[in-house]
Amino acid sequence: MVTPAARKRVAAHLIEAHSLSERGACHLSGVSRTAFRYKPVKPRDAELRRRLIELASKHNGLGYPMLHGMLKAEQLVVNGLCF
Repeated sequence: MVTPAARKRVAAHLIEAHSLSERGACHLSGVSRTAFRYKPVKPRDAELRRRLIELASKHNGLGYPMLHGMLKAEQLVVNGLCF
């Protein structure tokens, strides 16, 4: 089983080393052209995650709804959206 990341590397190698077109390289390596071009987006909620872990470790008896309320009070969450 070959991972999609490995297929992307193979396609990139075919393009660089053998001057194949993107379409041909993707076809030979078995990766879609959309997946080949995709650049992962880093999550913007690092501060929210850090604070949630901090609150959960401090208040280990509380569930998600209470922790969510605490984050909302700190204005880190508005209507379920992370900022």
